[in-house]
Amino acid sequence: MKKLIFLLLLVPTFALAQLPQSDRWTLLYDNPKINQKTYIDTQTITVLDYLDGHSKVYLIWLRTYTDLSTTHYKERVDAHMAFDLSQSQFEMKSIAKFKDDGTVIDNQQIKIFNWADIVPESNGELILNYLKRLNK
Repeated sequence: MKKLIFLLLLVPTFALAQLPQSDRWTLLYDNPKINQKTYIDTQTITVLDYLDGHSKVYLIWLRTYTDLSTTHYKERVDAHMAFDLSQSQFEMKSIAKFKDDGTVIDNQQIKIFNWADIVPESNGELILNYLKRLNK
C-alpha cells in the first residue's frame, strides 16, 4: 500500500495538463513510463478552516488509472486526501482500488501516516501548486 502512495505522489512526472475546468475529472498528470494518468475531481474540492491541527485544509479526491499490462486489466485508484497549502503537507484519508470492470480490489479508511511533508518535484508538489492556483 505504501508503494501505491509513493507512485501517486512521489514519482516525478512529465507534464501538468491544463484541461477545461468544466469537466468533473481534470487531468493533473500523465506518466507514460508507468502507464499512469491521475485526475482531480473538481466538483468535490472542499476547503476546511481547520482539520487535525492544520488550518485552511483542502480535501480532494484523486483518481488514478494504471494500465497493468501483465495482469491484463486496468486498475483505478480513488484516493481521498487532505492538503495543507501553508505548510506544504498532505495526509491520506481513504483509498479504494478497482479493476477496470468496477470490481473492488480494496477499499479502506487508512492512516498510513500522519501529516507528511510534500517532496519537491513530486506529484504531490504538482497537486499542491494546482490547489494554490485555485486559492488565488
